[in-house]
Amino acid sequence: MPPLTPQTVVLAAAQSLICPLPEDHVALIREAARPAQVLVARDHDAQLALAANADILFGDVQPDVLDIATRLRWVQSVGAGVDRLLPALAGRDVVLTSAKGGVVGSHLAEHAMALLLSLTRGVSRSQRRPGWGWDHRIAIRATQWELTDRSMLIVGFGGAGQALARRARGFEMPRIVAVDPAPPDAATAALVDDIVHPDQLDAHLGAFDVVVLTVPLTPATAGLLDDRRIALMKPGAVVINVSRGGLIDDVALRGALASGHLSGAGLDVLAEEPIAADDEWWDLPNVVLTPHIAGGSPRRASRVVAQFCDNLRRWDDGVALDGVYDPARGF
Repeated sequence: MPPLTPQTVVLAAAQSLICPLPEDHVALIREAARPAQVLVARDHDAQLALAANADILFGDVQPDVLDIATRLRWVQSVGAGVDRLLPALAGRDVVLTSAKGGVVGSHLAEHAMALLLSLTRGVSRSQRRPGWGWDHRIAIRATQWELTDRSMLIVGFGGAGQALARRARGFEMPRIVAVDPAPPDAATAALVDDIVHPDQLDAHLGAFDVVVLTVPLTPATAGLLDDRRIALMKPGAVVINVSRGGLIDDVALRGALASGHLSGAGLDVLAEEPIAADDEWWDLPNVVLTPHIAGGSPRRASRVVAQFCDNLRRWDDGVALDGVYDPARGF
């Protein structure tokens, strides 16, 4: 990678609600980028006005901005998922990095646990009834779980999956297995009881009480939980998705929830977002929905900026960047 030059422009696209950039963070970026010029765009119109001169883009970058950025050499996304950026970058000699790994892992993992506990402790059912709900407390108590005798299958064992495994261990879940194509190192493997290849997913789905999706959306994972695989899941199991809605066949999932084959679903993401106030998802009492907020954290901005600053120094030194998109793996 060629070093930065004084003519290089780093555009900090900073209007994002996911990762707004306060001035102290901008100052850190300017220091790491020297001698490059750093221009800050606080709204979409400013991004469009500045993108044509940008060699590096950082932030919540929209595809139409990428179309204008003809000088572009590197994009750093503030999110872990980059699927919406790929069409605009197809065939271009542009490095793409993201916040995958440990940058977003902790808050995705905690949100997954929040969705799970809301279902298994009767929180969501209680909130659907006005008042104290004393008349249905016995029915709710009959459906409550303890996690101490429940098993979890984590599909996708990157930063979020590993963070989730640590938290599930804290709840004394006796069996935790991960599904991931990458061979683990010893420290990663020790977080779970076993790590299996995605080719073995079908054989494992029926053995677990909780299936959590922390895998990125790629051509290989789109529709991962289709009607066939949902039918393979353990009767009464719970599915949690904090990654991308396109991983699940919504029609098949709703059918399994309505029939009782699955006891619940905690979904931060759906294939089509947002959904209307009268959407049929709201009619399912065994579903907890949150509006794509699992990525929220007061520490997220500082983590993403730290990764970008580190990558700016790596770029200038001509060494490999952190979080580089791998076309062969799709993330």
